[in-house]
Amino acid sequence: MKYAAGDLTAYTLGGTSYLADFTNVSFKVGVKTEEGKAGAARHAQSTPVKRMFEAKTEVMRTVTTTRQTSLTVTVASIVASIAAKLRSCTINVTTASQECSALADGFETYQATGTKFTGSGVLQILDADTTTLMETVNNATLSSVETSLSLSVGGVVLVLPITLTSAEIATERDGLILVNIEFEQRGTPTTVTGSTLLTSVLTGTTLIAFVATIQTIGTYTGSTLIDSATFTVPEQGIVTEQYNFKGLGTLVKS
Repeated sequence: MKYAAGDLTAYTLGGTSYLADFTNVSFKVGVKTEEGKAGAARHAQSTPVKRMFEAKTEVMRTVTTTRQTSLTVTVASIVASIAAKLRSCTINVTTASQECSALADGFETYQATGTKFTGSGVLQILDADTTTLMETVNNATLSSVETSLSLSVGGVVLVLPITLTSAEIATERDGLILVNIEFEQRGTPTTVTGSTLLTSVLTGTTLIAFVATIQTIGTYTGSTLIDSATFTVPEQGIVTEQYNFKGLGTLVKS
């Protein structure tokens, strides 16, 4: 018998089931090695020094079984409302961490030490649009780029302090004139609600329990740290969340 995605019969992160919402999931164990051959030896001698496990997944934004799409954007604002101009938006979150297993521990483990998000967006220019974020970045006063992003989409509500780091007007033959923007975190998020995992990583609470059951094979359980996350609002389509996890100690099979 060959196993397929339908044989994954349980999948929870932080106690919440994502079995009906994931598009992909993977988890792997590995061994860290060092070269142990003597100076006069001809052949390599790989020496295991530590084990590790990691996982990653993508889930579709879902509210009471309904997939959330770009049509659910109700608020989009940087300096002023950009809801009628926004074509796509991506927010990336990374967790700075330090490996902190004890000398004799067989598996690596990690301690979160920092959180940073960055992001990007694509906007269109409307008829008679005299003010764009291009002007904000081009302003002679640097403080004008210290602003905030407000975004409500698919049940997720974000109010994030940001620094606009770039704005680019771009066009090509037979295409619209677009404005590509990039931004970085500027302090503690004001509001982050609607997604348990995204809220956790943006507010610095990154410890998540991982449980996956494959029919007849067994259940894999482990504690993890959210290493990175991406929240994607496409030009048209389903809003998605992508996560990468670092294992904290042993991945247990039962």
